[in-house]
Parts: sequence; C-alpha cells; structure tokens
Amino acid sequence: LMDGLELLQNIQAKKIKTPVILISAYTSVNLPDETDVSNFAAVLFKPFDSSNLIATIEKVLKIKK
Repeated sequence: LMDGLELLQNIQAKKIKTPVILISAYTSVNLPDETDVSNFAAVLFKPFDSSNLIATIEKVLKIKK
C-alpha cells in the first residue's frame, strides 16, 4: 500500500499529466515537511463540505482544459 504522497510521486515519475487534489486531515501548518503543495492542483483540508469538494473539482477541470 502507498499513501497519497507516494501515489503523487509515482504519477509524476511516470510523467502522467493528471491533476491531483490533496485532501488532508492535517492543517496547512501541520503538513509533513516533505509535502510540497505546489505539486497539487488544489488542496482541501478536512473537514469540508461536499459543495466545496465539487467546486474544487470543477475548478481543477476548467484549469486542465
């Protein structure tokens, strides 16, 4: 099994062009040091509501076009 950061590293290593949204239970201040949020299309911190998730996905998909 791999965590989300390992998954992102694998995606980047294979040069796959897909946006990744980080969803974290950490606060922005408490993210692990190795977390470079600039590698993500967007970042959501828990708790969040479904409308915020949908809006984030729509925004990321518009940017990708």
